[in-house]
Amino acid sequence: MSGIIGTSKSTSGVIGRSKDTPKVWFAGSSSGSYTEEDSYNVSSWVDNGGNGLHRLNFIKSFQAVAYTFAGACQNRGVLTINERLVGSVDFRSFYDGNTDNSYPQISVVCFGE
Repeated sequence: MSGIIGTSKSTSGVIGRSKDTPKVWFAGSSSGSYTEEDSYNVSSWVDNGGNGLHRLNFIKSFQAVAYTFAGACQNRGVLTINERLVGSVDFRSFYDGNTDNSYPQISVVCFGE
């Protein structure tokens, strides 16, 4: 049995299996050029049309688009999902919710099956 035994709100009581474990994580910088700093299950990070539009392509796809996306960016920035696909996620970075921008530091995590 793999996983870490511990306290979890999952019904299995095991952390590290199924939906308890991130299937994708990513940390990157977009200062001048896109630089991947650390990631898991990410084949590429691309500028998806400019003005704060991004796409993460996954190495191993999710089984369905019903996965959870969470992200953060530097300097009061906000990330919003444009489209979840089984093999990628499109998202946008905003400054204070109204101006499109690419941010120096972006972090993303996705959970699901």
